[in-house]
Amino acid sequence: MRLSPRLLRRLTAALMLSSALTLATASAEAANDPVGAFLSSQYTYCDAKLVAGLWKISIDDAKAEIGRKIEGGYAGNIAPILQQARDASLTCEWADVPHGYDDAERLARVWNMDSVEDAKAKIAWLYTQGDSASVLNALADNPAAVAPQVDDAALDAFYASAYTYCDAKLIGALWHIDMTQAKAEIGQKILNGYGDNLPQILSAARLEAQCDFSDTGLSYSDAEKLASVWGVPVVQAKDKAAHHYTQGNSAAVQAALAGPATPRPTPIVNTPGNQPPANGGK
Repeated sequence: MRLSPRLLRRLTAALMLSSALTLATASAEAANDPVGAFLSSQYTYCDAKLVAGLWKISIDDAKAEIGRKIEGGYAGNIAPILQQARDASLTCEWADVPHGYDDAERLARVWNMDSVEDAKAKIAWLYTQGDSASVLNALADNPAAVAPQVDDAALDAFYASAYTYCDAKLIGALWHIDMTQAKAEIGQKILNGYGDNLPQILSAARLEAQCDFSDTGLSYSDAEKLASVWGVPVVQAKDKAAHHYTQGNSAAVQAALAGPATPRPTPIVNTPGNQPPANGGK
């Protein structure tokens, strides 16, 4: 069937309108992704944590709020909000930054610090201040800041073992050596057949030092899960996890993380005028 020119023009116009509407809908849906806008921005998990603490909302909700401001053209309001959070003494911890221990070791040498712990604290502080660029630039500008030479086979043996960063920290404190050397010492004992001596060494080390939550390698989300499983506040869950790691019982923490979360029961609150009658109402 041959279409008339007039009908053909109408069909073409309808097709163009339909395509335009489809593209507009797709664009609107793409724009309405606040979490995606946050993740694509220069803002960090630490920034979301600060906003969450200031507004008493979850970190996921804070990410979405930051993303909505970006999408709505109000990104300029984010910096003052973050400053309000800092003025309220809200801070980020080492666990809130996207860096591993190797970065902290390298920056400790770059910044001429006495310990890796000092570098971790400075990194967390810089992220809290919204100055993650200083951390990233220091890492990019100093690729040659190499660690002291250690036996790679010993390090491999440590990483392949059940021993943790926390264990290495304890031995490092006991023997006054850095973390890389402590890991290598653990690995070397395993390679040399003296791994059975490590529990005794760690028992002595626990008299000298202990681990913090930031030494466990766990995230804030892990702490939230543990709080749910153990039925305690997040702060208490962090302390409990750190204690387990210090005592060489990281398996208990991993088992808790592998299990289902236990929702906390909603407390029953009696309000004035809604009190139960005395003696059962008799």
